Amino acid sequence: MPDALQHVLEIFAARRAGDMVKVCALSAEAFTFTFNANPEKVGPGTTVVGWVAIGQHLARVAEHWEQLNSRIESITIDPNNAQRVIVQIRFKLLHRDSRDVLEGVKRQEWYVRDGIATRMDEIFDAGTVHAFQGYATARAAAKRIDEQTASRLPDAS
Repeated sequence: MPDALQHVLEIFAARRAGDMVKVCALSAEAFTFTFNANPEKVGPGTTVVGWVAIGQHLARVAEHWEQLNSRIESITIDPNNAQRVIVQIRFKLLHRDSRDVLEGVKRQEWYVRDGIATRMDEIFDAGTVHAFQGYATARAAAKRIDEQTASRLPDAS
């Protein structure tokens, strides 16, 4: 099995086991995570650098979404770049506020250089990204309505 592929499988195993120390040890200190690295189809994404910042970003996502399950459908080495591993993942998420379920397939592109993971681009299809954006827009609108309503309430003091 090619080294980059084995390396990414080790990262997945460590994540499944909850061993973030090992995940970090298998990754560059300035590991870069790009969510939705497909701007020509769905607009600009988010790029986060370093595991502390990535953890904070993922915690913000987890405030709104609960991962019900995810399953690797395929994992391959890019035939044109032995340092690039492509992973197709089927996922199922629960939106915490609405209780709606969002299902789909995402692609992760991992880059491994000299035995260290340096970058992972996570790419969702346009429909899924638009669904994420719709929930974010609805949440922001609900927050504005709550703030406007609260500002109209009489002072309780």
